[in-house]
Amino acid sequence: MSDKRRVIIGIIAAVLAIGLSGVCVHFIESRSMKEEQLGDSGDWGEGDEETILSFGDNDYVTNDNIDTYLLIGTDNGGDDKGEGFNGELADFITAIVIDNTTQSYAFYQIDRNTMVEVPIPEANGGGHYTEQICTAHWYGKTPEERNNNLVNAVSELLGGLEIKSYYTLNMNNIGKVNDAIGGVVVTIDSDMTAVDPEFKEGANILLTDGQAEKYLRARFALEDDSNASRMKRQEAYMQSAYNTVIGQLRENPEYISELYENLDGVFETDGSARDASVIADKFEKYKNMGMISFKGKVETNDTLGDGVEHEEFYVDTDSIVSGLKKVIKLQVSE
Repeated sequence: MSDKRRVIIGIIAAVLAIGLSGVCVHFIESRSMKEEQLGDSGDWGEGDEETILSFGDNDYVTNDNIDTYLLIGTDNGGDDKGEGFNGELADFITAIVIDNTTQSYAFYQIDRNTMVEVPIPEANGGGHYTEQICTAHWYGKTPEERNNNLVNAVSELLGGLEIKSYYTLNMNNIGKVNDAIGGVVVTIDSDMTAVDPEFKEGANILLTDGQAEKYLRARFALEDDSNASRMKRQEAYMQSAYNTVIGQLRENPEYISELYENLDGVFETDGSARDASVIADKFEKYKNMGMISFKGKVETNDTLGDGVEHEEFYVDTDSIVSGLKKVIKLQVSE
């Protein structure tokens, strides 16, 4: 299996594993690479260096061996040619935190409207500006710069936790993912007929490619137009998508090859083939602590100075700390 193919398969595993429910991902060819992987990613036990995470006036320390990866879903906007180097907003942001010491991992779903000090590249004036974390992906001349700018913003939100690599999907390509999977079945939990006539409350629908994007991205036409509601739909879709892939693989061992062919070139990543295979192997062997979201309060303000009221999510930092403690052994620094 080629390195490029392992990357694609690893990305598929990472994205779909949001719905992981304890089923082993045997279709990943990771066992044969175990010794090589360990040589690259370090010991799966205690960490060699002390890590300090800072939240306001409080510092927390851990000696755990931690790997963190970022899943990003971007919108359809952006202009690579503009003088302002305007990219896409990040609609979907999830950090995968893997603790090799506790042998556990979790998916930390980050509200796109979380207010943070967004780093501004020099090309856009430099410095920091308090705005929604999704805007961090707006700044940068190239896709790599924009992805890394969001990586830096998320790392800062998580107290300085180092992010090893990112995996980015433009939400315009959701239809391609949905098609490659063979369609995903979801249950509509509220009236969404304003978005699609078939989206009636309680309906079980095999989403078409166009409907998948509507289901995952819809907000402003709905009675509950909060981003929190959309995040719940994203989680439900990923759970169903994962179950669908597992079912297909049980019936057709060649299905993973078909996924590779259909999704080649859809994702952006700075991760290596080895990283992707290591992630998949740890998904199989470690304890899944599930999807974790942070608590906070929602306000609406003209954040961007454009005359429009935007949703702002002010995260409770104690919620971040308690969430991380479900995976990482953290202690207050003396």
